[in-house]
Amino acid sequence: MSAIWGIIDFKGNSISEDDRRTMREAFDSCRIDRWETLEAEGLYLGCGIQYFTEEAKREVLPVKTGNCYLTADVMIENREELIDPNERELPDGGILQRLLEEDPLHAPEKIVGVCAAVWYDASQKQVLLFSDSVGYHFVYYTMEDGRLYFSSLLEPLAMIRKELHINERFVADYIGQDNLNAFTESEETPYAEIFRTAPAQKVLVGEKRLKKEYYWDPVGKRKKIRLGSDQEYKDAFLKLYRKCTEQTLRSAGKTAIFLSGGYDSTSVAALATEILKERNERLSAYTSVPLKGCVIDKGEHYETDESEAVKKTAEYYGNIDVNLCDFPEMNPWFSAPEYQKICEMPYKSPENLLWMYGIMEKAAEDGCRIILGGMFGNGTVSYDNARAYFSQLFRRGHLLRLRREINRMHEKQFFTRKSMWLTTLCDSVRRSFKIIKSSGYAQTGYLRKWGTQKRLMGIRRKSCRDIQTETGYHKCFLARNTFRHYGEYAQHHSLYTGVLLLDPTRDRRLVDFCMSLPPDQFTGNGAMRRLVADYMKELMPPHVLNSRKHGLQSADQTIRLIRKKDKIAEDWLRIYREHANDPRVNTEKAMGDLKAGKMEECEEFNLTRHIYTTCFLRYMDRVEKMCEEKKKSSIQTV
Repeated sequence: MSAIWGIIDFKGNSISEDDRRTMREAFDSCRIDRWETLEAEGLYLGCGIQYFTEEAKREVLPVKTGNCYLTADVMIENREELIDPNERELPDGGILQRLLEEDPLHAPEKIVGVCAAVWYDASQKQVLLFSDSVGYHFVYYTMEDGRLYFSSLLEPLAMIRKELHINERFVADYIGQDNLNAFTESEETPYAEIFRTAPAQKVLVGEKRLKKEYYWDPVGKRKKIRLGSDQEYKDAFLKLYRKCTEQTLRSAGKTAIFLSGGYDSTSVAALATEILKERNERLSAYTSVPLKGCVIDKGEHYETDESEAVKKTAEYYGNIDVNLCDFPEMNPWFSAPEYQKICEMPYKSPENLLWMYGIMEKAAEDGCRIILGGMFGNGTVSYDNARAYFSQLFRRGHLLRLRREINRMHEKQFFTRKSMWLTTLCDSVRRSFKIIKSSGYAQTGYLRKWGTQKRLMGIRRKSCRDIQTETGYHKCFLARNTFRHYGEYAQHHSLYTGVLLLDPTRDRRLVDFCMSLPPDQFTGNGAMRRLVADYMKELMPPHVLNSRKHGLQSADQTIRLIRKKDKIAEDWLRIYREHANDPRVNTEKAMGDLKAGKMEECEEFNLTRHIYTTCFLRYMDRVEKMCEEKKKSSIQTV
């Protein structure tokens, strides 16, 4: 629950005032409640403490204990397991400090919650950096001239390094993916030699050594849970899910939630409202909705405005305050420059990231300090394995059981028996998949130079193959780079809004539990997404369980762009012309596509592609300028 930064010189050399100022002032625009620093010989540590919880107000960080030093960004959820009942006032940093004093190398795996920490043993000249298991928060770090620099923000490390170079492999993978994926791995950044701790990673650093290891594997083999009845599975699931949710409800202010009309966020709200009601507290719900007056038709299967569903949910539970957020001033293009400064990295999903950040700003204004979400539910509580499960039964020859499941599904759902048998047969015998080769507006020569085409094609093949099986799906969904995607931007959101995002569906314990369930616990007895649809049906609003539509956030993105189409098209064409000889982006192709059709006739993803490509070009201008300035400064120094 903090911003952290620091410099550790393994030779004990003093830290200059300029370096200390560079690290500290990088956080001036963040919403920090209290600033603390600690200095010693060859050491400078900082912590910008944010009061997400009441215990944080008593936090003492950074701190020295014996020959060791600690600074941390930490909000522990499993506190009760780590302290005595009479220690409830102990701040989370104090709990972490105790664990590190007892056994530093095994301390990270004992914590559930948010954590990015740096522990320096001066007697051993060794630093331990680590992140929490599901990638909520992390720390950037770099080594240069016998010094370790680390920070919750990327910018100060780029500014403080003497040598700065572009990480072309990272950049090529980013622009080469013609989709909304930003990362293909979990540690690199756009700058060479500047890294970040990956989810569930420990990094041991000495003056001339660096060792990395993981302390938790989200997709590793687990022994299947075998219980005696569905009721026992239901009881075990609800007990754990309720515990995971309750332990997030420690806000020093109000508690908020990203609430849609779907299963995941509603299931979190179901448990949170139950617990808050016992405390005589209310839940502040925030929902992204289209601009007023917009008529959006995405077909019968999609709900483009979830206002009514959310209002019904609030009425059903009785202690939810609804905030419908249409953000009339927000535009996916004109809002991009300011947002780019906040997230520090190129980004590809303006339709989601912008309104999520906007909601967290609004929640902060309303006095909220923690906001809940259910973004990870598709991999845990509402995982849908119906096709994979039916295909598995067919391939293993369990035809009578498959027949029973299809008949029950037909009775309770809207699928015909014929369609389910045909789909199962196709899924069972399919051996190859058509891979669509597309790299958007990236220069193919540039991608070839950095091995990106081959690397991305391997990822696509593996994803298409794996996604058809339950194990393969989880390998894709629970990959470390997926956890990174969910955490990279959220950490910056928290730093700049003063609101912490927590997601009970992403809890490590819930991941372990769901990965250990037999497949019939996700699809069975005619129910799909069974953990919510069946085991939580007494807790869920009927209108959510009975809905046949999928909620579609930011359905009005195209409308927002079209309203300013002339100015936006002018901006995009100008940027493309200014980068006519760019080695990374085929601006000629981009301009051709933009001139060929009117913006209102473009498909939505084509518009998104133009946004993230032009934003990328502007971002790389700044990165290249910084690298060039470092190069000139180095030459002048020599």
